[in-house]
Amino acid sequence: MRLLTKFRKSLAGLISAAVFLSPLASSIVFADDEDSYSVSVDPVTVIAGEETTFTAVFYKNGEEFDPSEEGLTISWWCVSQNSAGSNSSGTTNVFTYDEAGVYAEDLKVELWDSSTWIAGAYPTITVSEADPDNTDEEDITDPEVTPSAEDVLSVSLGSDTIHPGDTVDIEAEYVVDGQTLTELPEGYELWFWPDQWSEGHEDGNIDASALNNSGTTFTDSITFNSEGTYYIAAEVKDANNNRVLIAFVTAIVSEEEDEIQEDGLYVSLGSTDIRSGDTVSIEAEYVVDGQTLTELPEGYNLWFWPDQWAEGHEDGSVDMTVLNNSGTTFTDNITFNSAGTYYVAAQLKNGNSTVEQIYITVEVTDVLSSPVEGDINFDGVPTLPDDFFMGVDVSSVISELNSGVVYYDYSGNALTSV
Repeated sequence: MRLLTKFRKSLAGLISAAVFLSPLASSIVFADDEDSYSVSVDPVTVIAGEETTFTAVFYKNGEEFDPSEEGLTISWWCVSQNSAGSNSSGTTNVFTYDEAGVYAEDLKVELWDSSTWIAGAYPTITVSEADPDNTDEEDITDPEVTPSAEDVLSVSLGSDTIHPGDTVDIEAEYVVDGQTLTELPEGYELWFWPDQWSEGHEDGNIDASALNNSGTTFTDSITFNSEGTYYIAAEVKDANNNRVLIAFVTAIVSEEEDEIQEDGLYVSLGSTDIRSGDTVSIEAEYVVDGQTLTELPEGYNLWFWPDQWAEGHEDGSVDMTVLNNSGTTFTDNITFNSAGTYYVAAQLKNGNSTVEQIYITVEVTDVLSSPVEGDINFDGVPTLPDDFFMGVDVSSVISELNSGVVYYDYSGNALTSV
């Protein structure tokens, strides 16, 4: 399968394998002609006397993976405790350090392929006193760099509208003990990369590249090369290359320009071919802060009516009936009782005050009172026998009616079915 002799590989080859993700300095890496493996362990700072669960994360070619899926095994060992812990072959294990101190390369987590060693992590464990008020002994922890429950990492992009090929600024904010850091703690690094391996991010696009990604600053620029949903990670790692904190920001990259509808009131009718007696649906939209409301704000009412009083509307017909006109919904139905030009108003009110009022012009024609003379007239076949079977193909009439085609009988009444 894999042989130890395959471990021989140039340093340049190892470096070229670690693209985009942070360097794997804390792990001893196995690399063959195709793959490289590494391991990281978290946490590396614990409290004396407290039972601590350690988690190992395994990477293949810079991407997190599950060793069991490739038939690889995991091995734990704690040198100072001469113990393999309670779960010596799992991704997590539990150890308790009884005394404060710095335990160099004390914890060993290794990845094996049968009897062949693949990769390992050997972090230094820093153990602090359980009593925070104990001042008799030297404080071995550095509060400036030791993560706590109050430490927070967040990340944001410089634009919400992103198209393929766009380069967008990215910025991380790292808060330690309530203070926003302006520089990374000594030995710490910050990396940006597109995630596809965390839970819920499996569909993430990774076709993005960070401009610098030096690991030394809180800012960078990212180029999104194709459309899709990206989950961009900001990851803080300590001097041993162990993850301290990670945060994500979602970027939606689209080919099309976003259409932003301006705030205001809009109104439309369900049909433009209207004849006297027809009942037509009417619908209004109210957009606030770029969002179309589905319900009227509290205290607001919306009314529909035929206008004849605004300038230019003096000739408007008012012979129409609004079916409900309750003032509480965005939709209604209007029956136009006679032909003419209508200026239908949609009036939005807050209490007794008009918020906005708009109009839509409607042309209503008379129903057909007689057949329309065409350019071609067919008088029939005079030699046709009296017993000739007559028929007509109406197979397309349903789709025509659904498309808005209207047929009328000899009395001028609109037909709704045949």
